Amino acid sequence: MVCIMIWPVFGVRQNMLLVYLGNDLAFAAHYALLDQGTASAMNVLLGVQTVAAICLERLPASRWFYIALIPVVAGASLMTWQGMTSFLAATATMLSTVGKMQRNEIALKLLVLSQAPFWALHDLMVGSLPGFIAAVVNIATGIVVLMRMADRRALKSEMPFSS
Repeated sequence: MVCIMIWPVFGVRQNMLLVYLGNDLAFAAHYALLDQGTASAMNVLLGVQTVAAICLERLPASRWFYIALIPVVAGASLMTWQGMTSFLAATATMLSTVGKMQRNEIALKLLVLSQAPFWALHDLMVGSLPGFIAAVVNIATGIVVLMRMADRRALKSEMPFSS
């Protein structure tokens, strides 16, 4: 739960993704214990994707592997289908998938952050208090980090050029 709450604070893409990997693996186990097959499978796949996303900078060819995992996400959600909770877990996973493919730090944070409301609703429906708390704190932390990033960019654009 701590991993999901603190990942937006890390400014370097690789560090954000490493922290997020801890989240993926912990929640895969958590949802398995709650007998939530789709959510557990989605988090395992998110872990695999996170490792691939870490490799994107050094090995651009790994992007194809990453893209190839997208249909696996769809297939895994269909194979473990449990109704609305599966839809929410799969939607959150796809948003995170697209986010982790981004090389731009702001795009990565925005897209990965956009999945949090889907997990929050999922966690309410399945009775996962740790998941719900993590999603809500993730949303709040992410918004604060994005606002600070926007403020820094605004300050940089206001600074006069020096010769």
